[in-house]
Amino acid sequence: MTVRIAVVNGKGGAGKTTVVLLLAGELALKDKTVLLVDVDSGRNLALWWSAAEAQSNLPANISVIYATHQDALEKTLLTADDFDYVIFDTPGMGIPLTASLLHHVDIVITPVQPTLKEIEGAIWAAQVTGDATDETGRTIRTLVLRTRITLTGRSTNAYRQIRPWARNARKAGFDIHLLQSELMERAAYKELYNGAGTLQIMPLTEPVKKARLEVQHLLDEVTLWLENPDQALELEATREAEIEARILGPKGTNAVLTADLNKARPFHER
Repeated sequence: MTVRIAVVNGKGGAGKTTVVLLLAGELALKDKTVLLVDVDSGRNLALWWSAAEAQSNLPANISVIYATHQDALEKTLLTADDFDYVIFDTPGMGIPLTASLLHHVDIVITPVQPTLKEIEGAIWAAQVTGDATDETGRTIRTLVLRTRITLTGRSTNAYRQIRPWARNARKAGFDIHLLQSELMERAAYKELYNGAGTLQIMPLTEPVKKARLEVQHLLDEVTLWLENPDQALELEATREAEIEARILGPKGTNAVLTADLNKARPFHER
């Protein structure tokens, strides 16, 4: 059965295309056929494909198609079952095509850089995913992935807001979960756009090895949520309890973000 994943954040520049390419490369390495669907009119996937083709680095098992209009998206969805995985690179906030697309996916990944604007974009992603859950009657989970992380960035207020925001969103009724995996700020990821193809076909230098381990951990975690969500929920509950015990109660919750979230009705109350 084809697995359909949408990578969504309402803010542009959140790292959506990078996440799409990293997952696709790892899946392709496992002999899975992957269709990448570029739903964003910015066509970042097209730029990546052209650069890789120019350097003779087009990866095996990966195909790219562009569906930036509703009719093109519908045609793509009709043929998507020919692949093991379909991963959608979506546009930013306010584009109706994203809401339409989410009716057809199994899971949503929301990349978030440690800035308050990024979290606001993630709030929008949670809302439209909740709407899709209501309208389809299916469980469509949102997995939040912290991206472009630096060691100093982990000490910022914005970074510290991500976990309590996800926890508060869940308490408010949204099916949203913070991944333990993180993507660090790495030069290897930037090289994807310079014709290197995928991370998995780059020369295996020490920096690439570190990036590969990071992406393997990410794929393992996403796969667990897809194939064994009960176990994933148990692990999440255990991890959250350990963190809460360690900090002796929730701290650092941003009142503004909490208020913004409370303005949105959770999907089970709509």
